[in-house]
Amino acid sequence: MIALALVSFVGARRAGWWESAQLATVAPPPSATAQRDEASAARLGDAATKTASAAASADCDPMQWKRAFAAATSERARRTMVDPDARTALTAAFLFTSGSAVLNDSLYEEAHGEGAAAMTTALRLGADEPLVQWIAASGGCAGIGEDCDPDRAVARLQQLDPDNAAVWLASLARAIERGDDLPTQEALLRRAARADRYRIHFRELGSVMYAALDELPPLAVSACAQKAYAAASDVPATRENLIGVAAMNTAMANGFPSISPIAELCEQPPPSRRESCIGLLAHMASGSEMIDQVIGLHFGVPLVANTSAGVAWRERLRRLSWLRHHFPGENGQPTPPDWPLRVFAQGEMPAAEAWLVERGQRVDPPPGWLPDNPMQRALIQTGRRPPRATPPPAPDPR
Repeated sequence: MIALALVSFVGARRAGWWESAQLATVAPPPSATAQRDEASAARLGDAATKTASAAASADCDPMQWKRAFAAATSERARRTMVDPDARTALTAAFLFTSGSAVLNDSLYEEAHGEGAAAMTTALRLGADEPLVQWIAASGGCAGIGEDCDPDRAVARLQQLDPDNAAVWLASLARAIERGDDLPTQEALLRRAARADRYRIHFRELGSVMYAALDELPPLAVSACAQKAYAAASDVPATRENLIGVAAMNTAMANGFPSISPIAELCEQPPPSRRESCIGLLAHMASGSEMIDQVIGLHFGVPLVANTSAGVAWRERLRRLSWLRHHFPGENGQPTPPDWPLRVFAQGEMPAAEAWLVERGQRVDPPPGWLPDNPMQRALIQTGRRPPRATPPPAPDPR
């Protein structure tokens, strides 16, 4: 249920970190259920056409449900903006735009205009609200003018939450985007490594959005359209599912910092930077979300390969590989119907572990177990990535 519209990945992919670190063969984005949801959305049109053709009725169009949902979220947002505080204005901004893609042009423009106005209000009222500042720092308010200032937002977060490594990672991402000099970047990296904890706002934003969406009235959509939606999306066609997907989409798109600085500074760091990289990666490896653990361990394991901590890091990576193989929705594993709520309450990885325990499955890999992926196997066994394959020689032009 996790969308691929990850703002946190935009800068990272632009920097080419995913390919340069060879994680394309190691780790998909936070959950491959994201890919399924995106593919499901793309299939809605085909499924609607086939089903509607069979029923010879527009009443069978699943997009009818999505349009009703978008209209309901906009109306909910308008009620929210009667007397908002910073958080309710932020919620309204996302409610206006969360389903707007299925609206016609005029309604789409109207929703985005109201969303921009709500975001402006959130920023005006939210100088002391970390969640609002986090959204601004991550670019979630882009396009509304000078009120959206990521540099001002990260500076405010440094004051509001100075012991959070994620805040300094976000600050480092901004420094790299601005082209700040290397000593400035390294100072921010050291500050991130010295932080007490690593806390992102993914779960908090998801919970806020789910609560707002849960106040929507029941949607009057035909059983035929519900059936078509379920066939196209691979998930039960329920109101709770729509709410969960919408809340998860917003949280994934706005709840993570950019992780491009990891590749910029910590893929092959010089000795002077090594300990700072290990400190930040250790914070991320202890995070509750899959992407944090993937990045922390896959970048961290090679850096500690020759230390006394290397064995423990590699075993943590082996356990992560096992959990990812048995993650809800992966490799034939079922997904609990209340998965978004579980994730928002516990975090992705704790929720996955609890779900496995409920089903009588083990959360620790059996002795000697290794993943099939050769990259992961090499990291677990040696702490090193296997050498890249040498490209074949170019043909002799003669």
